[in-house]
Amino acid sequence: LLTATRRGETADMATSELDGDVWTIPAARYKTKRDHVIPLSTTARDLIASAVPDRPAKNAHFVFSTTNGAVAFAGFSKSKAALDKAIAELRDREGRPPMEDFTFHDFRRTARTLLARAGVRDDIAERCLGHVIKGVEKVYNRYAYLDEKRVAFEALAALVSRILNPTANVEELASRRAVQS
Repeated sequence: LLTATRRGETADMATSELDGDVWTIPAARYKTKRDHVIPLSTTARDLIASAVPDRPAKNAHFVFSTTNGAVAFAGFSKSKAALDKAIAELRDREGRPPMEDFTFHDFRRTARTLLARAGVRDDIAERCLGHVIKGVEKVYNRYAYLDEKRVAFEALAALVSRILNPTANVEELASRRAVQS
């Protein structure tokens, strides 16, 4: 969700693709056959850092792995079933109706929607998702938009944090007033 990537792109993340706060998915394993550069939000960097094995296996380099980095994570069916079960139990305890079926790809759609909700311009949001820009702009505009994407991914992470950790309306209004003063 925080990187707006496809599940396989994230599962196959290698330590060699990380450089400071930037993750570059190489063209060889990206859908558009072009490198996709993702400036990582602080939250995303923290989550990635917590996933890197402390003692990786020899020649290991996968960040998300159940084998200390030797093999990329691949247990999507089991993980999805466990996630579905946990969501169902939580919603049942809260007296809420069952959640509609969803796929891991829905996280990518949700990221795009949240980027819009966070006020990110459409052209920047599309670049965050690595979509190919069409027409004349594709041919002539070679600017990478790294700084703009960095701001967009931080805005996405901040919005996700506010959704997961809501504050009372009074507190929210008070904090906005303080900023405006």
